[in-house]
Amino acid sequence: ASDSTNDLVITIRYYIDAVGGNDNNIGSILAPWKNVSKLNTLTIVPGTEIYLKCGSTWTGQKLKFNGSGTAALPIKVDQYGTGSKPMLAGNGITGEAVVYLYNQQYIEINNLEITNCPTGPTNSDFFVGLFQNGNNPLGADRRGVMVAVDNYGTANHIYLKNLNIHHIKGQLGSGTTTVNGAIPKRTAGIYFSVLGNTETTNAKSRFNDVLVDGCQIYYCENL
Repeated sequence: ASDSTNDLVITIRYYIDAVGGNDNNIGSILAPWKNVSKLNTLTIVPGTEIYLKCGSTWTGQKLKFNGSGTAALPIKVDQYGTGSKPMLAGNGITGEAVVYLYNQQYIEINNLEITNCPTGPTNSDFFVGLFQNGNNPLGADRRGVMVAVDNYGTANHIYLKNLNIHHIKGQLGSGTTTVNGAIPKRTAGIYFSVLGNTETTNAKSRFNDVLVDGCQIYYCENL
């Protein structure tokens, strides 16, 4: 494809199929990778498109990568094929999230199902009784999607569309310690945060152009 200046634009596409893929493949639609964790060490260039196969489930894996898009060439994650949305079942991942963006911008993530419960996406692990933790350790910071910046400045254009996020089992803070009279929230279906680990006054880290559209979020508990 060519842009308006007639410069050649090459779109890189990666495909991931939990059933028919192999991590020794090249990641094309005919030779897809198997695991989303294959992306964890990669730096993705602007304009790249990442496709996850419908009907696939990845258990205990994070979707994360390095690199940002640009205003003209955002990085996009979406489904391909037919059937149910690709599922990322965190199965109790703590810290960060099942889908994690850190100091990145111009990212669009679409059409995924995301859970993060110690025993899988089941109702039986929820509502076990008032003040009971079940399989949940104190301070379990479990999240579906986390978008974080730290000493970054402005992170632009984070679009989350048509995500089905459910059964995220976490807690408020440590479960016992209050800050300014309240227990801090550590759990969320979608969680935006300025971390403050290295944040400086001059950085003024913040988000601009955030879109959460058509997402279903339910069964996110803090006990």
